[in-house]
Amino acid sequence: LDHLAREFQRHDWSTRWLIRELVLSRVYQLGDEVSAAQREGDPNNVWLSRHTPRRLEAEELRDTLLAAGEGLSWEAGGPGFPASLEADYGFASDSPRRSLFLPVFRNAVPDLFEAFDGADPSSVTGVRGVSTVAPQALALLNHPLVVGETRRLARGVAGRFTTDTSRIEMLYRALLGRSATARETNLGTTWLQQTDAEGREQALADLAQALVATLEFRYVR
Repeated sequence: LDHLAREFQRHDWSTRWLIRELVLSRVYQLGDEVSAAQREGDPNNVWLSRHTPRRLEAEELRDTLLAAGEGLSWEAGGPGFPASLEADYGFASDSPRRSLFLPVFRNAVPDLFEAFDGADPSSVTGVRGVSTVAPQALALLNHPLVVGETRRLARGVAGRFTTDTSRIEMLYRALLGRSATARETNLGTTWLQQTDAEGREQALADLAQALVATLEFRYVR
């Protein structure tokens, strides 16, 4: 910390430099997979020998869903709600922009944010709570945003790839950031082959939604 403080001052108090310095460091880029010897030597990760898995916050979860379905808009700036809006009661934004640009209304908190411990705009929140409750799983199975984006992703994958193996691989890469294992590929192929050509896209969407409902999707590893 002393080193960062000195360098921060030397670089004219540039927060951009500081963020770049942190995210390009070796420690920041570590994964959570380490050898048995490393885990034994640093069981509580005091010396930052590995990355501690972190759950996505509500806004990150929404943006990740939109990005996976290629529906995320990178437009920046400007108002986040229509100028004609007179009251926030019942307001629901359908904007595809990043959550950073969504309006924050006390009486119209997005239900997906409420389910995943989003900050309450009616009070000061220094540290968000982190809960694991049944409504979160139900949201990932039924929320219109999840259903819509997984269908969009499945439609794009079905249109660009011709084999079930390649389609399954792209679903895993888009949603979990890794390749599918041999067992996962076999399970996915078995699932897809239970449907005819007309139902293949919906089967892909169901598979994508099953991946979204996993813990792996919700955690940065």
